[in-house]
Amino acid sequence: MKNSKRILSFFMAFVMVFLVACGTKGTDKTNSGKGNKVKQVEGSEVKELTMPGGNSLASMDYVVSDKAADNEWNANFVDGLLEFDRLGQLKGALAESWKTNKDMSVWTFKLRPGVKWVTHEQVEYADVTAEDFVTGLRHAAEFKSRTASLLQGVVKGLSEFMSSDFSDAAWEKVGVKAVDKLTVEYTLEAPTPYFGDLTTYAILLPINRQFLETKAGAKLGKPDPKNSAFGSTSPDSILYNGGYVLETLDDKSQIVIVKNKKYWDAKNVFIEKITEVFDDGKDPYSSKKGFESGIYPSMSLKPTWPDYTKVRKQYEEYVRETVPNPTVFGMVFNFNRQVFNNTNYATTKEAQDNTRSAIQNLNFRKAVRAAFDRQSYIEIDAPKQLATQVKRNINNFPEAALTKDGKTYYDLVNEVYNNTTGEKVDLHDGQDPFYGKENALKFIEAAKKEGIKFPVHLDMLVISTSDRLIKQANSLKQSIAENTDNQIIVELVQRSKDEVNTLAYRNEDPSTVDYDISTFTGWSPDYNDPKSFVDIYSPTTGAYMINVGLGNLDEKGNPINNDLKEKLGFNEYEKLYREADKEYKDLDKRYAEFAKADSKLIENVLFIPVQMGARFEMVSKLQPYEGIYALVGNSKSKYKFKKLNKDLVKTQDYNNIKSEWEKERAKSAKKSQ
Repeated sequence: MKNSKRILSFFMAFVMVFLVACGTKGTDKTNSGKGNKVKQVEGSEVKELTMPGGNSLASMDYVVSDKAADNEWNANFVDGLLEFDRLGQLKGALAESWKTNKDMSVWTFKLRPGVKWVTHEQVEYADVTAEDFVTGLRHAAEFKSRTASLLQGVVKGLSEFMSSDFSDAAWEKVGVKAVDKLTVEYTLEAPTPYFGDLTTYAILLPINRQFLETKAGAKLGKPDPKNSAFGSTSPDSILYNGGYVLETLDDKSQIVIVKNKKYWDAKNVFIEKITEVFDDGKDPYSSKKGFESGIYPSMSLKPTWPDYTKVRKQYEEYVRETVPNPTVFGMVFNFNRQVFNNTNYATTKEAQDNTRSAIQNLNFRKAVRAAFDRQSYIEIDAPKQLATQVKRNINNFPEAALTKDGKTYYDLVNEVYNNTTGEKVDLHDGQDPFYGKENALKFIEAAKKEGIKFPVHLDMLVISTSDRLIKQANSLKQSIAENTDNQIIVELVQRSKDEVNTLAYRNEDPSTVDYDISTFTGWSPDYNDPKSFVDIYSPTTGAYMINVGLGNLDEKGNPINNDLKEKLGFNEYEKLYREADKEYKDLDKRYAEFAKADSKLIENVLFIPVQMGARFEMVSKLQPYEGIYALVGNSKSKYKFKKLNKDLVKTQDYNNIKSEWEKERAKSAKKSQ
């Protein structure tokens, strides 16, 4: 929630080509199928990396933003206490060591001495101290961080402070303190075994107080978020202690980051300059052109290309598939649309009210889910076998839990759902348990009996310059129309990327959410626990309650739109969630209780999961299985450890390295249990 971080689907495919191309660090001695050793180099043969992207960095106030588009860059600018290693195990970053008390309710971290804060010009500013972590969390709380729900109810006193006068006296009651210059201690509300995972997310990153308070609107105790100059997109708006510093950000042109030469772990930063060139997505061949002209080191193969088969044949010995990931993308409903400035149909109050009533009707939502051909939708951008594999039916990830008897979290949710509903469906990845015209029409008839008038029109925003998104939107529109006999009509409202960003991604006001349905939603976990996903639809703390038009709490802490939340089932979901979160001693019981909440989300169709993050075929010059491997947190976005070769990596070499890495990871995971 949050993760945490909200993910904008549009440019994720671009960025992921370059992040997933590396995987994690491979073994030093890996043989190809012919017995030849795969080339391994100590450093990077190529020192500069250029890639296409959306230039979507909009905030460097890293402890406040919950946007993946921000965090993917900010993770390279500022290090936190811990990070994951190449095998997915936690290790020290700025923390040299750490310990917990017996029940894991107090966590103490000892910092590395001599770690430097530097300016964007790489001039030393100060040493990183324990007090910087105290400042970072206080600033996050005072600025009502969009990721605060990660720590509310976790760090002692934090929730109360966020509703206080922000005085020093109020802050003293919060469970974080600098024991000495290099020791920071967190006192938690209850035992929290996953707190180590949380330290890899941005809200727990450090901020130098002296620097912070030189920026307008950012003085501790007197926050002024609207006028704050800290963490803008100007390179000089923050200090850096991570592997890179921001050199240039020219909107709709390029973002350039360069190696921080004063970085404490500089020996492991091999790529010295990274440039993201703006690509609006209008030209489906832009990444191919950039790759074949030598600008980009990687290229994804797009099934929508008319010459896809020919291109794939050309690069056949280098093609590989990207691996599964823990993200979830899907469709949200706006349950309480108030504005209609971007509409193709709602010119009368009658039309507006009819669609709003339909969306609030459970059988109508079931009809939409049954009519949506997700397979065809995903195949717009992925070969058939991958399109099938990436389909998701649960708003969580299978590795969120593993019980003593070997059940994954998906197994638990599937059991609860079938036992509760009496259905016998398979909710695991790759399945399509709800799809079908017969089901769609059945639910429409049920909705009619409950007073819903058809046809129903649904506005959906589409980025006008994206060939891929327009094709996917048309696929969605067509399947829903065909499977409902044109009784549900999706209206494609084409707008610029900036407009869609504002309306569907960066909007912080539920009353201005201007669509009926949206596919600009995505989430990846912050820690290895079901709560990381379950929280995002909490009616009181959930990050996606804005996107569904309902909001969380008012300034006095009272629920907004509570009657509607009750009607839709969000409050029932909340009760199940909070009950599950009370259990921390018996993890199997905890996981089983969380599964009840996830099942309820599916039963009430409060969200329609569609797929995990994009998987695709690709070719790349990036060394495979280099860098950080992580299912949760921000450290997976770091470019440290990654290396770039002069030549493409062959498929067989990649597969052999992957196989060796998987064995090593399994061994490491078993050892850590």
